[in-house]
Amino acid sequence: MQKINLFLPFVLIFTFSVSTLANNDTIPEKNKSLEIHASYTGDILTNVVGGIQQKTAYLGMLNLEINLNTTYANWWKGGNFYVKATNTHGESPSANIIGDLQTVSNIEAGNHTFLQEAWFSQSVSNLNIIFGLQDLNKEFAVTKYGSSFINSSFGIIPTISCNLNAPIFPLTSVGVTLKWEINEKLSWLNAIYDGEPTDFAENPFNTNWQLHANDGLLAISEVQVNDNKPLPATYKIGLYNHGHSLSKLIYKNPPTTTHNSWGAFAYADKNAWKKNNQSFGLFAQAGYGFSAKSNCKMYLGGGFNLSGLIKKDGSDLIGLAIAYAKLEENKQNETAIEFTCHFPLNDYFYIHPDIQYIINPSGIDQNLPNSLAGIIRIGAQL
Repeated sequence: MQKINLFLPFVLIFTFSVSTLANNDTIPEKNKSLEIHASYTGDILTNVVGGIQQKTAYLGMLNLEINLNTTYANWWKGGNFYVKATNTHGESPSANIIGDLQTVSNIEAGNHTFLQEAWFSQSVSNLNIIFGLQDLNKEFAVTKYGSSFINSSFGIIPTISCNLNAPIFPLTSVGVTLKWEINEKLSWLNAIYDGEPTDFAENPFNTNWQLHANDGLLAISEVQVNDNKPLPATYKIGLYNHGHSLSKLIYKNPPTTTHNSWGAFAYADKNAWKKNNQSFGLFAQAGYGFSAKSNCKMYLGGGFNLSGLIKKDGSDLIGLAIAYAKLEENKQNETAIEFTCHFPLNDYFYIHPDIQYIINPSGIDQNLPNSLAGIIRIGAQL
């Protein structure tokens, strides 16, 4: 086993950079060489019927993001330092109230304060390389219109999140990502990550990253096609392979037993209609786990957003989406249907009402009645 702690030198470099910028009066403010953002998201969730129990719960997430751009700082072109620290708190409704596998709230993570991302990126011509602590779902398997929904499956699909220990929220790992913008319409992304993010029990702040021989590697590749005529559309297709020891997963095999999980995924976003600041957007997701030992064998999801019905700037929206997860043979397949609304109150605050109906909640080893859950999400950002 090897232990690495790249967090300390990264912070020292970053602190020196911030100090230098703070004393450099020659850098125009409009260049935004140093950007600091903070946000808070809180969910008030009530499970009305079904699931494990009928209960109201609260969960929240606080984020602090710092980005340093070396181009705007007049150091060198194409560089970025990025750090994101996160605090999650409150109840775990999917684990203790609803019992679903796909996770009704995408901020559910338990009670932790941790480093979620810390990386450096460098662009040269049409190539960009990122090295450090990364969230796979920031670059890969992302849908624009699906990100408006609260259920986790509309972010990272369960054929990835449920079949392997991928570096996704809340627990990320070190890796290298290479992005190649082949032309205006075509991009190719590739990444390799540590195959086993170090658990919070051994790594409570996600600053001591341990590399074990049995961790293996997670490799992922994605091709993106952009078509902006007559209206914007994006299509993505990807493959992943995860080599690891089964001893760390739910299958209680000896540590010498190794296993390769691999699968494919596809995403599509389409702006189907636009008039002034009003628009109608569609999205679709699909994933398949080819490994025999897959918690989720297949996933299909999709939905729509309609924005600009109330606010003239088009910042409000309503949406409807469905997520279907085909699970291993001894579990019932799970379906989540979500209706959501997003309404900004001003430049800093928003409210996000949401209703989800979960058919066959399958996150625990017992048959549970269908669940109807209501969520009031409140958010603030600076």
